[in-house]
Amino acid sequence: MGRHSRSLRLCTRRHLFELELLDYDSWYYIFQKLNSIIDQDSFGLTCSTFRRIQNSTSRKSLKIRCSIGHTIVDSFIINKLLSRHATKLETLTLGGCVRGCQHITYSCLTPLLKYGSTLHSLYLDHCGSITDTELQLVASACRLLSVISLAYTRISDDGLKVLSKSCKFLEELNLRACDYISDHGIFYLNQNCRQLRALRIRGCYNIGGAGFRDCSPTLACLEAFDIQLEPYMGVSHIVSGGGLEYLSLGLSFFNGNRLSTNFLLDPIGLGFGSKLKYLNISASRVDDGVILKISRGCPLLQEWNLTFCGGIEISGWESIGLYCQNLETLHVAGCDIHLCEKGLVSIGAGCKRLSLLFIDEEFSWNDDLTSLQRQGVEIKFQESWNDVPSWAFKTLENERGH
Repeated sequence: MGRHSRSLRLCTRRHLFELELLDYDSWYYIFQKLNSIIDQDSFGLTCSTFRRIQNSTSRKSLKIRCSIGHTIVDSFIINKLLSRHATKLETLTLGGCVRGCQHITYSCLTPLLKYGSTLHSLYLDHCGSITDTELQLVASACRLLSVISLAYTRISDDGLKVLSKSCKFLEELNLRACDYISDHGIFYLNQNCRQLRALRIRGCYNIGGAGFRDCSPTLACLEAFDIQLEPYMGVSHIVSGGGLEYLSLGLSFFNGNRLSTNFLLDPIGLGFGSKLKYLNISASRVDDGVILKISRGCPLLQEWNLTFCGGIEISGWESIGLYCQNLETLHVAGCDIHLCEKGLVSIGAGCKRLSLLFIDEEFSWNDDLTSLQRQGVEIKFQESWNDVPSWAFKTLENERGH
């Protein structure tokens, strides 16, 4: 028995040595030729290398940086990686370097023509070489896309037009810092992608809001910062679909007086924002009239960010307490000028579901704040400008994963 065991060990060592003579790609090729599930499982049980090969064929998500060590990623490397994982691949991230990536060019995207048909999510953030030409290739290769992130790329309205016509199932799009996008591009998205659920635009200074006119009621989540909203009509177009549940507006860039800013936000409380659960209008120059309209017109609000909205006086806080019965989180840091004891009393008495309050530390001595704490409200003495809930954007999850 001992002789047989010794012979078996020698045989095993010899075969392991022979296995090492073949490279990874050769074994991957052999694995692809195994038609039986049982054979594939047995292959994966042989050793850790074979297990990695087996696992790689079932991956649904793949991230490829613009460089691997000292090697710059090119079309050959991308093609090689995609060929290994393409069977069930649904999510692909290319580039993603915060400092910017100029290496993801047209040739790097050509493998998508062969392997992109199963993709549902594509992330090309910070790929500064991506223009309309590259986007047209993506649109023709990945027609099943539901999520695409193009933050900090050089695409324009023409690219969005092609994308919106080819990818009819788009549900979420990130256009942060896409300087060449205007209302024309937004119009193409709204007209052609009638399943669009979430859109992020920031630093797109050519967008005034007209592109949202008669937008799809499926648009539920919108983040719009540093855009040149049209006075009076900008927000009116944005909420025209009536389906928004999440709305975050950065109005500090708007160069109007308080009267025009109030008119700008009026449409939110006039019926079109009735489904809103989250609203961020931090640093806005609003008064009690707008707060009253929004409080009455948005009965489903669960979180409201009013950080540095210093124009709200006592009647505004009373409106929140009276009408915002579903409010769970309220941001009021920077509103200390008029947020007096009566304001806190009104909020505490009316907002029975309130569980989290962001406020200035100078209120820590306030007896009414202590009373709120006794009611189970968590108090955080800090500013929170844009605390986005996890349900709003899939592209945000990818950013956090970097």
